[in-house]
Amino acid sequence: MRLSILDASPIAEGSSPAEALQQSGKLASLGDDIGYSRYWVTELHGSRMQAGSTPEVAIARIAASTQRIRVGSGAILLNHRSTYRTAETFGLLHAMFPGRIDLGMGRATAGPVIDAALQIDPGRPGPARDHEGQVGEVLAWLDNGFPPEHPFSSVAVMSGIEGRPEAWVLGSTPSSAQVAARLGLRYAFAGFLNPAQAGPALQIYREMFRPSAAPSATPEPHSLLALNVACAETGIEARRLRASAELVYREAARGRRLPAVPLADIAVRELGLPPETGYPGTLVSPTL
Repeated sequence: MRLSILDASPIAEGSSPAEALQQSGKLASLGDDIGYSRYWVTELHGSRMQAGSTPEVAIARIAASTQRIRVGSGAILLNHRSTYRTAETFGLLHAMFPGRIDLGMGRATAGPVIDAALQIDPGRPGPARDHEGQVGEVLAWLDNGFPPEHPFSSVAVMSGIEGRPEAWVLGSTPSSAQVAARLGLRYAFAGFLNPAQAGPALQIYREMFRPSAAPSATPEPHSLLALNVACAETGIEARRLRASAELVYREAARGRRLPAVPLADIAVRELGLPPETGYPGTLVSPTL
């Protein structure tokens, strides 16, 4: 089993976005030094608890300050993106850091106001977008896969660049597993968002997987499961640390967004847990 890191650059209570991003840089360097396989960064908009809003910028910085670890997006939100621009950007990242860039593609909503603000014309509602079609179009740009009669076939994205970023589909529902399987792509499931569906989604992916001849595809199923994990020298300390995440999820389930990620000791008190043990049970994350 290989271990990787998904980082949203959480903003701890009493901290700032700048400090959170500095901590992300340190975490990436540590992961690189001790042998983690991948370091992915998120795209989140309008969040007061997380600073990870622009994966392309973070990927460039992290890849430049590390030596070995693969760096990628967890995920680029295609419902807010041009497929051409996505392929062009990640083609450039691959050219700068060949063999180390992962393109994780997903979709998500930040609510109607932010979703509108992310559009070119905020005053005009954007049309519903076919996610599978968008993923396929990104692959066509990366793989020079448009048929000759297609108007995009004359436009080169990665002319003169060998190889390409490694393509993944990311999601938290079985429908995303079906997209990855039909396109023959690698699949990452967000178990920290929807743990109950992790097993079914991964099973669907493996049962439905269809190999593709596209250069960006994988010849056999290849999956990754993202989980909430608290690491410490002792079990007691790990349980204390994960109380922060438990409080965030509890409040989100109640419809309340916290202004920052609570410190562990404050979270233990808010949850009414014994301070010497922290949270003793299994963290259950709702679908957010």
